[in-house]
Amino acid sequence: MVCYTLLNTFNIMETNDKHYCQNTKDWINLLIQKSICFSGQSEKYRNQYLNTSLKLCDELVSYLQ
Repeated sequence: MVCYTLLNTFNIMETNDKHYCQNTKDWINLLIQKSICFSGQSEKYRNQYLNTSLKLCDELVSYLQ
């Protein structure tokens, strides 16, 4: 197993440390389990998320003006 980590640059860290890779895999699987699908049945959640995000963006723009 190999894990690649982006470092907000053009550089990438690569490791095959079993403990690190397993922790990363477990973390990603936990994120997937907690997530909800943004498909048709979750239109309500998608709209709530987008409305909240747009409101925060509008507040930031107002603050910066």
